Amino acid sequence: MRLTEITRFPSRMSNNKQLSVDQYLKSHWLVFPDTYEIPSHWHSLASKRLTSLEGCPEFVGCNFNLANNYLSSFKGAPKFILGYLNVTMNSFTDFKGINEHIKRIDGWLYADENMIDSHVLGLMRIKGLTGVRLSEYLRPVQDILNHHIQHAKSIYDCQDALIEANMERFAQL
Repeated sequence: MRLTEITRFPSRMSNNKQLSVDQYLKSHWLVFPDTYEIPSHWHSLASKRLTSLEGCPEFVGCNFNLANNYLSSFKGAPKFILGYLNVTMNSFTDFKGINEHIKRIDGWLYADENMIDSHVLGLMRIKGLTGVRLSEYLRPVQDILNHHIQHAKSIYDCQDALIEANMERFAQL
């Protein structure tokens, strides 16, 4: 299925109004069907002043770029992303419960330039994830996560490695 047009005229939006995905799409005549596929290799909602992922489809059949928004929660995110997910330059402070919202990412999760300060183990429960990129100050956390993701190690091994590296606050779901 593809994006479809809404037959009514879109509402006028102020240039600095922050929106949910649902509000943005409706304001630009677009609506997601229940499953969403685009014939390209990626879809971008970057720099759209989004504050919420409410209104996203459950399935995105390509790479999904949500960079440079105001997102702080994965509530409403697609459950299945058949490509990478880019949430660089948003307002995330942790990945607590991410695996409750996103079940599969077939590729990398790019989350640099977020102020992540705890809870990264939920990433280990996302099927298909091949790696993560975090901000430079989190390089040791990123390296531990990527080692355990890429070598199919258990979430418990990853938790132990984070604790051994004195990063207990990150070793939480």
